[in-house]
Amino acid sequence: EITWVTGVQTCALPIFGPSGSARESTDGSESLGAHIEGPFLSPTKNGIHNTEVLISAPNGFSDLLACYGSDNLKNAKMLTAAPEEGIQQAIPDIISRGIVYSIGHSEATYEQASAAVAAGATMITHLFNAMRPLHHRDPGVFGVLGCTDVTAPRTTPPTSRPTSTSSVSSSSTDFRPRSEEHTSELQSPRLSR
Repeated sequence: EITWVTGVQTCALPIFGPSGSARESTDGSESLGAHIEGPFLSPTKNGIHNTEVLISAPNGFSDLLACYGSDNLKNAKMLTAAPEEGIQQAIPDIISRGIVYSIGHSEATYEQASAAVAAGATMITHLFNAMRPLHHRDPGVFGVLGCTDVTAPRTTPPTSRPTSTSSVSSSSTDFRPRSEEHTSELQSPRLSR
């Protein structure tokens, strides 16, 4: 795993690229490629990463190429980034190059995380750490954990409660609380004296 330090990625990525193709366990360990973490991370969920080097990617994949270098990016096998930092539009380009996109160091809302999954995100880095906490009204990245259909996860809560959860497909299941007009049916009745 490579953590972002200004200028180091362009020097280190060639070293951490895949080391061979045989993948023979008797030959010892081999590098499968680099896992890059940063600099496209949320400044409020930076962890050990220096906030002064964190950047966003308003121009999508071209910002990744400018940051890492096109020759160096071929050595990456996984990229951890916060989808809300502009990188979301680059996810299809990232995965088309055989790089796993992982959501991490993120303040992403449920909707942003769902859109990242729909675009091709398949992993979460530092689950339960370096991301907004689980909240019953906005589960954030945790809300997409149950999504099994990554091509079209639900991005908004359903407008009405399903009649039977057993007949609902996994891609339409949404455990987020309903809007205020539907919350009364979810609350326990009050006891009167």
